[in-house]
Amino acid sequence: MTTTLPAVVTVLDLPTATTVTGVELFEVIQTVSGVQQSVQVSLNQIMTSIGGLPSGGGTSQLLAKSSGSNYSTAWYDVTSFVSVNATTGLATAGTGTALVVSIASGGVGSTQLGALAVQAANVTTNAIGNTQLRQGSPLSIIGVAGNATANVADIIGVTAGNVLQVNAGGTGLIFGALNTTGPNTVILTSGSGTYTVTANTKYIKIRLVGPGGGGSGSGTGAGVGGNGSATTTLSVNGGAVIISGGPGIGGGTSSNGGSGGAASGGNVVSITGGNGGSGPNGIITNFPGSDGAGSQLAAGGTGGNTGGAGFAGAGYGAGGGGGGEITTPNVGSGGGAGGYVEHIITNPAASYGYAVGLGGAAGTAGTGGAVGGAGFAGVIIIEEHFNY
Repeated sequence: MTTTLPAVVTVLDLPTATTVTGVELFEVIQTVSGVQQSVQVSLNQIMTSIGGLPSGGGTSQLLAKSSGSNYSTAWYDVTSFVSVNATTGLATAGTGTALVVSIASGGVGSTQLGALAVQAANVTTNAIGNTQLRQGSPLSIIGVAGNATANVADIIGVTAGNVLQVNAGGTGLIFGALNTTGPNTVILTSGSGTYTVTANTKYIKIRLVGPGGGGSGSGTGAGVGGNGSATTTLSVNGGAVIISGGPGIGGGTSSNGGSGGAASGGNVVSITGGNGGSGPNGIITNFPGSDGAGSQLAAGGTGGNTGGAGFAGAGYGAGGGGGGEITTPNVGSGGGAGGYVEHIITNPAASYGYAVGLGGAAGTAGTGGAVGGAGFAGVIIIEEHFNY
């Protein structure tokens, strides 16, 4: 039987206080073997079989697809849409429509603060206060203890009186005892070798001077003063020279004073040594010798009195004085001083090479004269500082 619907079909609203039970019937057209037939279908059949909707469901549950390949759906509690675990650091409170999502106590740790985990665009300026940060270990600060980029962690202080500081190697941040030890002084006065830096030295201050030249003798045929034996140097161990103080030149004949030694490399000062004194040249008798040049560390040797020997340099790097004349020229001249350097090295290496020059020999006496004074050796004075 074929039923023809009227041109206008009026769908009535449900009466007030009417509840849909699911057994209400609807007429639909079903095609079987090419033949259309009118059949009745209940509301429950439409919702479950045809629409793929699940039955049941609790108060405040949400309907969501449960398959990516068909129209299957399922009812879910609203809490299931929030990942609550150690990775997210989230917590939930309440149920149904009253669900509250928040950051759990201690939920923000190194994982959540790792590289790119929280970007600037996601956080309002000053929005994260102390109470939103995770809890920390007692007596600790949050930071990176190593010398490379890494997730933050607790840096823990244990011993009373310790302070936060970078370790001696400059590779880590630690709580350690404050070193109140005063500077340690190392003095190298001769020869060559290896200077080993004391452990935990923060920086070294170096004062270095080359050896002084000897004063020449006086009288006819007197000998010249000897030059300082070698440049005083501090170098990279087995490598290039860092700073150097050149030797003073010995007093010459004809009463010409010796020149001062060169200086190089100092990041505080590099000072060329002074020249030795020159006396009058010619037929003069009973005349004192000329003084040697003083260094930055000591006075030069004075010239000998009439007929007297010149005095040696008074200390490191100083030149010797010339011999005093008696009856025949010439007057003895003074030796030059060694070059002087001051230098500071921060974060020093474990060791350095060094060499210290010897002072120049005194000039011999000539006829009617006296010997000169010897130059004084160079020196390297190193102050090791354990605090900045």
